[in-house]
Amino acid sequence: MNYLLNEDQRGFCDTLQRFVQNQANSAFLHRLADQAEGWQASLRKQWQDFADLGFAGMLVPSDYLGLGLTLQDAALVAEVLGGHTAPIPFFNHQLCCLAIQLAGSETQKAQWLPKLASGEVVGSIAFHGTVGFQPADWSLNPAAGGTV
Repeated sequence: MNYLLNEDQRGFCDTLQRFVQNQANSAFLHRLADQAEGWQASLRKQWQDFADLGFAGMLVPSDYLGLGLTLQDAALVAEVLGGHTAPIPFFNHQLCCLAIQLAGSETQKAQWLPKLASGEVVGSIAFHGTVGFQPADWSLNPAAGGTV
């Protein structure tokens, strides 16, 4: 497998680097920490700006208005965000997108994936009950009220 970055990957990494340097830098984090009120609006704007660049819908298939990229592409984004400690809910959002894409019904996909891809909705996942942290320990039992 070729692990060298292609031109598209280098391009979106460069775009993300500029975004983080301009909008999620340490000065932003300090201003955020100093705000008693309004910090939620600052984070929401930052999230929407991030989503407007297409990053919220990286793993969402193009049929649902996402970019349909790969886990390797998402790993590159996570590396850039982690390197700057950017306060962006990227990982949990992408896990939610994948969960719906892989296990959701067609109705759920049509309802949620476009909203997740656009950044209108910020996704996350949660486990109910006693669950281990290894994927082999995870299951979904729709008959017992499990939802995607």
